[in-house]
Formats: sequence, C-alpha cells, structure tokens
Amino acid sequence: MATNSLSSARAQARQDALSQLDSLGSNRSSFEFQDVFSTMENDAAAFIERVKANIQSADMPVTGKIEDLKLQVTETSINIIGEAYLIYQDKGVKGAKSSTLAPNSPFKYTDKMPPANVFEEYIKRKNINLRNEENYGGNPSPFDDMKGDDKAIKSASWAMAKKVYNEGFKPQDIFSKELPKLVEDLSKSVAGFTADLITSGITDRYGTDIYNKAMGR
Repeated sequence: MATNSLSSARAQARQDALSQLDSLGSNRSSFEFQDVFSTMENDAAAFIERVKANIQSADMPVTGKIEDLKLQVTETSINIIGEAYLIYQDKGVKGAKSSTLAPNSPFKYTDKMPPANVFEEYIKRKNINLRNEENYGGNPSPFDDMKGDDKAIKSASWAMAKKVYNEGFKPQDIFSKELPKLVEDLSKSVAGFTADLITSGITDRYGTDIYNKAMGR
C-alpha cells in the first residue's frame, strides 16, 4: 500500500511539473510564467557555464565544438542539445583492445578510429614538442630528429588516434556531475521537477540517443 502511495505521489508530482511546463509554453504572456521562464533560462545558462568551465580545465584533445551546448524549454521537458563527444568525454570510452581506462563506460570503440585531425589540432594548439613526445610514439620517440613540421604532426596525430582506438580514454566527469545542481535549481521554479524531465537531442552516427544510454535509461 505504501509503495502504491509513493508511486502515486511521484506520478502526481511529475504531472504537476509537466502541467507547469505546459503552461510555460502556452501562457508566456502572463507575468508569473514569464518570471518562471526567465528563472529557468538563468538556471540553464548557469549549467552551461559550469560545463564549459569543466571542459576548459580538463584540457582534452577535442575541437571547440564540444562547447556547443544548449538547453531548450519545451512544453513537456528541458531538452539538451549538444555534441556526441561531450557525452563520450564525460563517461569515457572503452578501447577496442582494452577497457582499463573506462571499465564502467557504456561506450566502446568497435569498427572506427577517432578522427586523427582532432589530435592534429590539439598538437598545434598545445604546441607539443614532437622530438620529446614519448607517450604516443614509444620510447625512444620516433620524432627525435623532427622539428614538428606538418608531416611529423600528422604522423603523431595518427599514432595518438590509434592508441585511443585500442585503449580508449578515461572519463573526464565534465557534464553529468552538473546535472543534480541543474535539477535542484529547476525544481525551485517548477514544483516536482525531476531528472527524468530532462531529454536529449544528442545522438551518435546511428541515431541512438547517447544521453539516455549514458544515464542508463
């Protein structure tokens, strides 16, 4: 009986939250809902800024597009729109040959290597000295006699991509750790707001919603 009551209470809370979100979609002209909507936008903006700060401090070999993150308030949810590799970096990815770096990740390299150009951009951006680079080229580095020219950079970026493909990469914890704070903030504006009201438009190349996959949905 208690279980049924709790279930009913949760269902009612969800319905109340949905009703308020629906009202935002249809009654934004009223002062009350304009105020709520503005507060929710501020909460969303604060969430995005926290995620961006995490990305920048993590110093990852990714393009700037990883920061292209948006939150949209719809009639039934808060929808997250962003790049797939935001989720991959957050959860990590198992390698094709080893899962050591990301043993709990729901993602794994299978038939496709990460693009080498991403590592090429990273090398140029960070001004890596290829002659002393041993992490990806072995020991001693095959780049000892090079001066960091384009050919050397391309060789290094390919070696880095191959290493990541085989070994994967560890979780960076840049995104999902900010979700509880987002839910907490939004619940102050929308009674009964819960994490399951957050939806996603983040998909992989096959159209799979990887946000839901990462969240275990």
